[in-house]
This record gives sequence, C-alpha cells and structure tokens, in this order.
Amino acid sequence: MKRLGRRSLWLSGIAVGAGVLAATSLAATRANAAPVKPAAVARHSFRSGGNGEPARVSTFSAPLVDGYGADPSMAYDKQDGYYYLTYNRGDTNDMVMRRARSLAGLATAPNIVIYSGTANFGYTGMGTGGFLKQFGNHWFIYNGTHEKGNSVLESTGDNPLGPYHFKASFPNNPGPHSSGYAFQAVNIDGSYYGLETSSGGGTTSNDIYITTMSNPWTVTGTWHLLTSAGGQPTGTSWECGGACINEGSSVVVHGGKVFDIFSAGSYQSPDYCVGMAWARLGSNLLDQSSWTKADHCVFQRNNAAGVYGPGSMTFFNAPDGSLW
Repeated sequence: MKRLGRRSLWLSGIAVGAGVLAATSLAATRANAAPVKPAAVARHSFRSGGNGEPARVSTFSAPLVDGYGADPSMAYDKQDGYYYLTYNRGDTNDMVMRRARSLAGLATAPNIVIYSGTANFGYTGMGTGGFLKQFGNHWFIYNGTHEKGNSVLESTGDNPLGPYHFKASFPNNPGPHSSGYAFQAVNIDGSYYGLETSSGGGTTSNDIYITTMSNPWTVTGTWHLLTSAGGQPTGTSWECGGACINEGSSVVVHGGKVFDIFSAGSYQSPDYCVGMAWARLGSNLLDQSSWTKADHCVFQRNNAAGVYGPGSMTFFNAPDGSLW
C-alpha cells in the first residue's frame, strides 16, 4: 500500500459518526494544510427535496441522537421520501430503526423494531454493525459479533422497514486470527465485495480485509489485506489512539476512484478518528498495492468544538442525489 500526504479530495458530505451526526466536508486537506476537523457549529443546513416535494433547506442539530448510539447507518429512500436510521443501542436484543421526513425529525422519531429473531444469529443482541444497504429492490442489514460470525437480513420487498427475514450467515475470520467484525458488502462497478475488520487478539493490530462475493450474502473468495494499522497492538501513530486499529469500512465511489473510509484507533479514546484509503476504479481491489492511504486523520477530535472520537462513519445520498 502506498501512503500519501495531504492532497485535495473533495466529497461534500455529512459524516454519520459514533453516536453523532455531524455536518462537514470530507476532504483530504490541501498541501501544507492542517487535517480536516468536524464543523464547530451545532446546527447545520442543506437543501433537500424529492418525491415530488419542492426543494427546501433542512436544518438539524448535532448530535442527532443523544445517549448510546454506536455503529449508525442511514439511508434516504427516494421512493417514499423518508430518511431511515439504524444503530446499535446496546440495551436490547432487537434491531431497531427510526424514520422521518427530515434529518431533524429523526431525533424524536420512535424506535421501530424491525427484527427480533436472535435465534438465527446464534447470539443475543445486535453485536457490531447493523449496516443498512440497498441492492436492487431489496434492503440488507449486516450484523455480527467477534464470537459468532456475521449474519445478513433481507427485506421481503422494497421497504426499508421490512419485514425482514434471515438470509445467510458466514464465519468472521478474514485475517490471521479467528475473530472479525464490522462486515459489510459493497457493489463496485457491478462486482460485489465484502470488507471486514480482523481483530488482532491483543497481539497485533486490528486490520481491514477485502474479499469477493457472488451476491450481497455469499462470500466466494479468499481474504486479502487492504489496510493495516501497523502490525503492533499499541503505538504512537495517528492510527493508534488508545490502540492500533483500522476498522469499520464505509466505501464510496467518486471521481473515478474507490474510497474506503474507516475508523482509526480505539473507540474508547477521544482520539478515535477517521482514516481514508483509495484505489483507482478498475484496478485490482484485492491487491494491497492498488490502494493509497492518507498519512493522517481526515476527521479528528476538535476540542474547541467539543467533538471527540468522530469515528465509525457512513455515507448516504440526499434527496438531490448528492453524497453526504
């Protein structure tokens, strides 16, 4: 893997972070500039509209959901004009989802139980993830634990609220250790890939691996290292805030490149931040040498703004199709 310093990369967006929803612009910084920091304001606006509705400016406050709300994942369904948010509550065996016509409305929207079949998962509780993805006319939710592997739920129809049914499960052992987490599938230029974090087991770093899939629920290939936090469990680099970890991929395609936006460091540390690796669209994504990794956080703590540990982020499309 190549490492690259500060260079321009603009993706106007909202980062859905660990327990917060903070509006900012995702950018690797310009030459000789300081790393990007989350916005220092509590209220944010963007222009929305869709599903036959006129364009309007939507305003919301961050954090959007107070309290425990790890591993958030959000989508906008252009067919019904609703935003959908799912996250790991940590206090329930059920998978829950919120929906609202606006981002601000998600703050007070009720939690709707979308799946309770814990017996199919082989464990109790949501585990890590709960990533909401749409492939074709169906929605999929990816969830797993270090101990019990990964599970996939599929919606019966095209409604993000489901109903959902258990689709498949598979082991979570992408790396040299027998434990992995934060799996999700992506479709890149017509091909399916799976990305997962390998736990270092306290003897090495947590690293991200990639494999091929034949569809959104079937892993077919072997695992290949995509990005490593250095190989040691602890260290002093920007990827080692609390522990040396690369985890939780969120993949987007933009400007002829494939970007893997991941979390770096320990979620228990205020220095938990967001890293970025990218490869040319059409290159061999299973080959680590195809990827270039920024040598700094692209989102990091901002004490003046009261923002700490802005890792675990995902993306969604706004009503106008822009990436946030």
